[in-house]
Amino acid sequence: MTRRLGPLTPALIPALLLPLLSAPPAGAAEPAPQATAKSSLVAAFTLVAPPSVAASQLVTRAVTTGGPCPTLDVIYSNKSKKSLPMSVRSRPGNTGSYFTDVKVCSRAVPSTTKSASVSGRRVPATLSSNIRRMALFADTGCRISEYKGNYEVQRCDQPNDPTRGWPLNSIAKAIAADKPDVILNPGDYFYREADCPVGLFTWAQAACGTSPDVPVSGYPFKDSAAGWRADVFTPMAPLFPVAPIAMLRGNHEACDRGGNGFFYFLDPRPTTSNTCAPVIVNGQRQAPGPATTATWSATLDLIQGRSLKIAMVDSAYGNDLAVTPWAKTQQASYASAAAQTKPTAGQESWLLTHRPVIGHNSRWTSADQTAAAQGLLDNYNLVLSSHIHFTQAIKIPTLPPSLIMGNGGTSLDRNPGTMTTPLQSQGTMYQMATTDWTVARWGYAIATAGSQSRQWTITHKDQNGSPFAKCALKSRTMTCS
Repeated sequence: MTRRLGPLTPALIPALLLPLLSAPPAGAAEPAPQATAKSSLVAAFTLVAPPSVAASQLVTRAVTTGGPCPTLDVIYSNKSKKSLPMSVRSRPGNTGSYFTDVKVCSRAVPSTTKSASVSGRRVPATLSSNIRRMALFADTGCRISEYKGNYEVQRCDQPNDPTRGWPLNSIAKAIAADKPDVILNPGDYFYREADCPVGLFTWAQAACGTSPDVPVSGYPFKDSAAGWRADVFTPMAPLFPVAPIAMLRGNHEACDRGGNGFFYFLDPRPTTSNTCAPVIVNGQRQAPGPATTATWSATLDLIQGRSLKIAMVDSAYGNDLAVTPWAKTQQASYASAAAQTKPTAGQESWLLTHRPVIGHNSRWTSADQTAAAQGLLDNYNLVLSSHIHFTQAIKIPTLPPSLIMGNGGTSLDRNPGTMTTPLQSQGTMYQMATTDWTVARWGYAIATAGSQSRQWTITHKDQNGSPFAKCALKSRTMTCS
């Protein structure tokens, strides 16, 4: 979610006078390795994928500094071992040198795999057939932004500063300690969208001076491999050996922002790397116009023979405040999700989409998504989204419950309180919410499957893993306290 704040004033300066990013990999942009340099592993992780990509619904990714791809070393359920070659993932085109200092390697995980590793690092190799606990978190990056000379700079080195810190690494460690079976993240990873203003403010070097530079003028995007290393791969490293992650694109991964890195590193599909590659028009690089990628889904096998279908809708674009013609384009994504989640005996379904279909800050948002999804939500027991920077639960009669998890580390929004006007969309006036609960506090949630079908307990935890609230989800009702 994009927020525009005024200039940082002298009153804020003392809160920013501490070193930034003590871990070298999250620091300044790194030069591309020399041809003779030994390749090293930056990150290895496993993504939830559609079954058309991998029968196991898992794809392992390795991000290296170059050299040949490592192998995916697996132990099968029959205890036999094999080293499987990984394929090079194509870099996004027309991105200059901003992604040449890393190589991305990918491999679908065989269905019969019991355990796996890449260059000695464990990576998740199976989707449990008895999933009980899922971690939920999103909107994670460290905000460094500028708009017309107005800056917002988060304290990227300080996980415990209560107002301007960046607790993502602490959150990742806490999630890892909870040992979830799978992790769901509905988007917004990349927040380093401006150069550190070291030439304008004397305090900036301490605040963000070692953050990677944003691509120079002439490149119609904000991200780089070094930026993704700082915002994602280093702070999230504790999660990677623990559980497969279902990652969805957010508006910060739009093509004129962090889209090249998202599709290169995190989208599980094999042919999407160039989705946001700049196009050349009259000799100039331009970001591709707004477009959604195809909706995909995966089936998670739960305890007691239950199954959960998650439908992944790309909502990187759209207007939050008013319905625009984009809603008609976006509608196809929700129609596809509905088609992929047709009711089946023993199956429940959740819709994942970055921009909330049902949610609010100072007013109901996001208008385009609400309109696009109208009449297409009957299949869902929950809509999981983020985009607004707090955690919020909304239940409106006739609509599925909405859970917003936008408190994963980036700057928090203020708690807006409860809405005093009902949700309206496309001529429909909905009833007032029976649940309207918001907490503006960093953290994540653990969703634990209950003993009955369509029953979950969602425990909200702070950045250190201490519970601060619970939501009870049953069928299409949700209450929180």
